[in-house]
Amino acid sequence: LQRASSLVDIAPTISSFGGSPSSIAGGQSSTLSWSSSNATSCTLTGFGSVATSGSQAVSPSATTTYTLNCTGPRGSDSEQVTVTILPQCGDSIDNDGDGKTDHPADLDCTGSGDDTEAPLFGPPAWKEVAPE
Repeated sequence: LQRASSLVDIAPTISSFGGSPSSIAGGQSSTLSWSSSNATSCTLTGFGSVATSGSQAVSPSATTTYTLNCTGPRGSDSEQVTVTILPQCGDSIDNDGDGKTDHPADLDCTGSGDDTEAPLFGPPAWKEVAPE
């Protein structure tokens, strides 16, 4: 007689994967958090092997999509999360140090989607030369 095993191999699942906050200003960080079940290993884009449940701080310089892939004896599961970098004219930070934050207060911003608070018109590129 053979006794049936009470252990059943079940495919791994990622029960949650997210970034908090999901939108950040350049130079700030977001925390990716995840949990999985029935996984023996997981990998995270840009970090390699990670725990099957855990968290990782990220500070991307551009909008980045992270992929979590978890594997187990009966297959694999993957999920993605995107951390969005907000444009400078909509990130609630005085990026250019002029004392004004974002559109419409900062006149260097023509809209909240502008990617820079740098002055629209800088100092002249020419230099006045005295006549000889």
